[in-house]
Amino acid sequence: MDQKGIEKAQQAPFRAPLIIAVVAYCDSQSNVPRWEQLVSAGCAVHAMQMAALAQGFNGIWRTGLWTSQPDVRAAFGCREQDEIVGFLYLGTPQLKASTTLLPPDTDAYVRRF
Repeated sequence: MDQKGIEKAQQAPFRAPLIIAVVAYCDSQSNVPRWEQLVSAGCAVHAMQMAALAQGFNGIWRTGLWTSQPDVRAAFGCREQDEIVGFLYLGTPQLKASTTLLPPDTDAYVRRF
């Protein structure tokens, strides 16, 4: 990692007043498949982000290289089968959202029966 990357990494924890790290603690003995355990953890992050938005906060769900770094994984007590699903940065929005949002064109993604 170059010096710019190191400086950026050192500032990462100060981007928001609250950062929630979400780890999928995957139980290999469970009847629930591993992929479903991972998706459930992802759904939990999404639900927390939507709850924060409903309360007037803003949030960004970040993943990236930090989720697989051995030192970071060790800091969160990850075992080999566990996954860091991401980091949810929460805080007060600095900018107000535009009130003139146009609905997206969904024709390329939606099929009607």
